[in-house]
Amino acid sequence: MNPSETLKHRKRRSSTNADSLNIDNEKDCVNELSETWEDKKFHSSKIEDSRGACNESQSELCNHFYTISCGKVNVCCADIDKEHKFMACGFANSKIYVWNIESDSTDISKPAKKRERRKKKNQKMKESELDDERIVQEFSAELQGILKGHQSSVYGLSYSSLHDVLLSCSGDTTVRAWSTKNFQTVNVYSDHEYPVWDVTVSPNCAYFATASMDFTARLWSFEHSHSLRIFTDLSSDVDCVKFHPHSKYLATASAEKVIQLWTLEDAHSVRRFIGHNSFINSIAFAPNGQQMASADDDGNIIIWDLGSGQILKTILAHSSRIFNISYNKNSSSIASGGLDHFLRVWDVNFTPIKNESYSPVRRKRKEAQMEGQIDSYALNSVIHYVSFCKNNTLISVGASTR
Repeated sequence: MNPSETLKHRKRRSSTNADSLNIDNEKDCVNELSETWEDKKFHSSKIEDSRGACNESQSELCNHFYTISCGKVNVCCADIDKEHKFMACGFANSKIYVWNIESDSTDISKPAKKRERRKKKNQKMKESELDDERIVQEFSAELQGILKGHQSSVYGLSYSSLHDVLLSCSGDTTVRAWSTKNFQTVNVYSDHEYPVWDVTVSPNCAYFATASMDFTARLWSFEHSHSLRIFTDLSSDVDCVKFHPHSKYLATASAEKVIQLWTLEDAHSVRRFIGHNSFINSIAFAPNGQQMASADDDGNIIIWDLGSGQILKTILAHSSRIFNISYNKNSSSIASGGLDHFLRVWDVNFTPIKNESYSPVRRKRKEAQMEGQIDSYALNSVIHYVSFCKNNTLISVGASTR
């Protein structure tokens, strides 16, 4: 693939306002724990959809949606730690913002009177749009820190609770490890030669992996500054990476629209998954370790059988690019979100409607989207992150387009 085409594709993956401006990279590498006037336009709010008891024995779920209001700066990625204490977002201006989502706080970017009027107006509007079972609350999260150090867009983030660090990858070819206690840089990993598109921590927190434009994926440990394994049987840049739940395998998605499954022990490719017709943006493994799902630019989700490498079903999930997908804890549902402002939940075990005259992929997308759909939320945000947590709670993060 032409490198210029890859860069163009990657730039399209960030949330962009129609009149967005290019922002120069910060020259200083100092972490700011206090807000400046320029940074007050960044804030986070939470919309909580609560419908009865939230546990995995019931079909209902709790939906926590965090929206980032960031003005004309593009959001590129987001992550939330496993304890659901902190939320981090990476931006095209090379900064990383970290919020405390445990404690409630007010939105300091607006005067108190305007803030109260806006809260009452939004609360009234949201309650009128929903049925009696839905209770919607919106409030701001507390900004904890602004991390500066990268010299280009931040494309990926991943928390490691075991090491108390936040990993970030950037177009400046580096991966940084930040302390979640004092927000200082604790390590910089520089083996990649071109932009790093994705970073992810293994389920056992022993390793992390990266995906790069240099046609490689790499395996790292937190104790060493250089990579342990290089996955090189690739002929195009690697867009995203994901560990198998057992932490013994790594999945990579390349710009050639092919997913490969590798062993961590010897970096050997054991499976190739071919079926996507557009760029793959997200990979998710079922917690039971038997299935894998992948989402692409066309809005499709493909569910794969890991044992055979075959396609189990294709879900026509969205009308445009999907940024992130996630399985729930019992491997029965998948959540998806992306560019079309919809957050959707799907039944993994549904049986597609069969018709001899045409396949599900050729049917009208609006008709096909009803198959297997458990829930759908129309939001005013581009959705960058979705994740099922304990007690069947779905957490998602989006960037406001208003």
